[in-house]
Amino acid sequence: MNQAEPVSETISQTFPLTPGVQVSEKRATILLVEDEALVREVMFETLVWAGYRVLKASTAAEARAVFRRCRKIVGLLLTDVVLPDQNGKDLAQELRRICPDLKAILVSG
Repeated sequence: MNQAEPVSETISQTFPLTPGVQVSEKRATILLVEDEALVREVMFETLVWAGYRVLKASTAAEARAVFRRCRKIVGLLLTDVVLPDQNGKDLAQELRRICPDLKAILVSG
């Protein structure tokens, strides 16, 4: 098992997705959970380029810690299904018990 990377909370500045249309801070902030570093970075860069704020985590434990600190601004959980410490579906259910309106997308590669 690889040693987990430290939590990387990167909040980028956002810009309107459509000129003149601002999205709310909560809708524009994504918690990205992916254990593969290269995949996480590519997804991060793509989402930032599209105008979203992104918080990154490489494990479910890191994601829970980030979510506890930033849940007021997180509007979407984007998580890998297979994580080293918990599956993405269980993580999504756990975070949705804390914040029922949290949207979630589970991905697998």
